[in-house]
Amino acid sequence: MKKMLFVFTCSMLIGIVTMGQNVVICKELQSKYNRSVATKVYSLIKFNNRSVPCSEQMGIAQRIVQNDSLIISLVNAGISTDSIENVEKKFDSALQLYSFIKESALENKRILDTKYFSEQLNIINSIKPLNKVVADSLKRKFIEINNKMLTLDVENRFNQAFKQVVFDTIYYNKFFQQSIFFTAALLQRSELEYLRQYKVSPGFYKTVVPLVIERANKLALVNYANVFNRKGDSITHKATAYYDSLRYIMLLKDGALISSSLIHAAVRMRNSLQLRVTQVDSLIERGMNLNRLKDSAWAINNLASYDSKDYENLWLSKVLEPEQFAILLNTKHKDAATLNAENDWLDLEKRGLTKGLDKKMTLISLMAYYMNLKSATSMYAYDIAKQDLYMKSVKEKMPHALKLLQYARKNNITNNDPETQLKVTW
Repeated sequence: MKKMLFVFTCSMLIGIVTMGQNVVICKELQSKYNRSVATKVYSLIKFNNRSVPCSEQMGIAQRIVQNDSLIISLVNAGISTDSIENVEKKFDSALQLYSFIKESALENKRILDTKYFSEQLNIINSIKPLNKVVADSLKRKFIEINNKMLTLDVENRFNQAFKQVVFDTIYYNKFFQQSIFFTAALLQRSELEYLRQYKVSPGFYKTVVPLVIERANKLALVNYANVFNRKGDSITHKATAYYDSLRYIMLLKDGALISSSLIHAAVRMRNSLQLRVTQVDSLIERGMNLNRLKDSAWAINNLASYDSKDYENLWLSKVLEPEQFAILLNTKHKDAATLNAENDWLDLEKRGLTKGLDKKMTLISLMAYYMNLKSATSMYAYDIAKQDLYMKSVKEKMPHALKLLQYARKNNITNNDPETQLKVTW
């Protein structure tokens, strides 16, 4: 009997040394159990020709130890060798059956997974037929994830594969409605918070809310569908830029955007200027293009100043009627023209040249002249010859009071010089 146990132990030692490269006994088992147990576990794994996780190896090892204790008890009790060998055979068979059941369970899982995949693929194709290349890629990714993420249920494993292979948003509307809806709700709230920084008209939100909802739904869908897409950032950026441009247009039309741009001012004054819809749309388009030009310049040097005067004058003089543009420019230059007129009147008083002049009428004529003069450099920017003629016509209408003042300034005439005062009263 001792000879039989010695031979059995030697055979186990030889077996553990000659383990193949494809069978791995986990370190936890090797540290906790002796070589005899490790060898039997190895033999069982090799018999079934499959990979076995450490937790399963530890379970098998525990059953082997229990069986060895039973055999030692039988030996000490004087049970015959034939009876002991019979117990060992039954135990080996039980372990092999246990392993077979585990393998069968894995096989059943594979069958169920394949069935689930086919069912989902049918649903996908019912929405829109999936390209064969994409369908094959989806199947491979599903199998790959099945082998790695054993703890996930089949639905989550399929979703993981789907998100990494399929990027067409039409499918996401069907499969992930709830998640997309939740994200969209957060985006809507964020967008409305952003809009509250602007002083908008009472009716603004009535028109902007449908856009906010559409923007949130679209961005939530695009973001969800492109988590693993290498081009996802670009797609999201384009969608965001599109809706941001629509928001910009609505704020601009509402007059909520504070900007020094004369194009923006024309849009804000569209009612007083009596602009046509086509004129407003054209101005908005040119205003957005101006923003792009500024962005391009600042991308090169973010400290650089950008002079948009020539661009704005060119397009405003093209889009607006001359009368409309004149009103816009006069509004722009009104304060400066008023200051110039008031300073001229003070100078006329200082030089003693106000005799016979009505202050109110003189100030009005001076202010009108200065507004037209300052506007002349912007009018007809697309036609220099026409602009020169306009400038000439403005200067020809210089008020008499200003002609007197210019003569006095040129000749240094003041009210302290009565000898020469008569020369400017012609």
